[in-house]
Amino acid sequence: MASPRRADDCGGLTIGRLGGDPASADEEGQCGEAGPILHAPPPAAPRGGRRDAGLAASVAEAASCAGRCKLGCLIFVIYALGFCTGWAGNDALGESSRSVSANPDGLSQDASLSPTTQQFLASLRVCGACETFRRFGERHDGGYLTCMDGWTPGSVTAALSMGVEQHDMWSKDMSVWLLASGASGATVVHQFDCTVPKGQACPGCQFHKVCIAPEGDTAKPNFWSLSKVLEETGLAQAPDRSIIMKMDIENAEWLILATEAPSVLSKFQQVILEFHQLGHRLKHGLYAQVVQTMLNAGFRVVHIHGNNAQGMYEVPKSRYQVPRLLEVTFLAGARPIPCQADQTLHHLDADNLPDATSLPMAHLPAA
Repeated sequence: MASPRRADDCGGLTIGRLGGDPASADEEGQCGEAGPILHAPPPAAPRGGRRDAGLAASVAEAASCAGRCKLGCLIFVIYALGFCTGWAGNDALGESSRSVSANPDGLSQDASLSPTTQQFLASLRVCGACETFRRFGERHDGGYLTCMDGWTPGSVTAALSMGVEQHDMWSKDMSVWLLASGASGATVVHQFDCTVPKGQACPGCQFHKVCIAPEGDTAKPNFWSLSKVLEETGLAQAPDRSIIMKMDIENAEWLILATEAPSVLSKFQQVILEFHQLGHRLKHGLYAQVVQTMLNAGFRVVHIHGNNAQGMYEVPKSRYQVPRLLEVTFLAGARPIPCQADQTLHHLDADNLPDATSLPMAHLPAA
């Protein structure tokens, strides 16, 4: 979901949706107006061509003068060469500072693809097979593709919906499906969000006015870690790979999942995430750690889809691009396939904002 961004993104831990805060943070951690970024600013146009030409001419003149001029001429040309070099250098410096202010990532557009960024983007490739998808949730924002491969009656017994606002059709659709497929118990879907008074009403659903936090950062009573969620809902003893989780918690997902224990992640058959702030290059190390944690826990990426509430992150000086808001379906035990560097749309995919421009496809590094 493309909810307004909040003040606690600016210098504090982001947990859940804290709607109504007086300030909010932009995608790169800078405080600014709330609301989605619809388009990324274009790269700054190159400048200084005329001065670079002057520099080249001075170099040619110096070479010619070395063969035919006396010492005075050579000194004059060297002086001119130094002046022109400084002129061009100062222009490049000025252009670099202008690029920083125009670039939403806060870095120069001249930065090349770093190994960390390459590792992170490559890890987002679809590398697992899924034969059958089903869309649960809204037709547009709030709907997510779920892989139905391997679902047999009773194989998935519960679902967790992290971040619900007040229109979580995913919970309703999932509860109907689970009850119809033989899930037992009074509650089959647990909803979590500490920023709203209630969740989506649905059969077999229970709302918890609780937000999700990293392990060890749950001092407030309405902040639970994933392990505490399992304990409080009675799912700690559930069989491995018997729970499905949807998590859309507005950028809090990174710190929660970065160090999550394998024993917790092993409970999930499928994890559907909306990743936020993918254009924040300074955090790509953390992001890569999160995806690697999921892969190490036995998951593979089987589907990606960009949320068009924001634009694309285009890696400078490369052909790579990825949506700044990205929905990712991780499936445990998915059959491995050759990793796909180019995103493809599934017929169940839909724009989150139907009246906004559709996003181009992601293009990711091969390795």
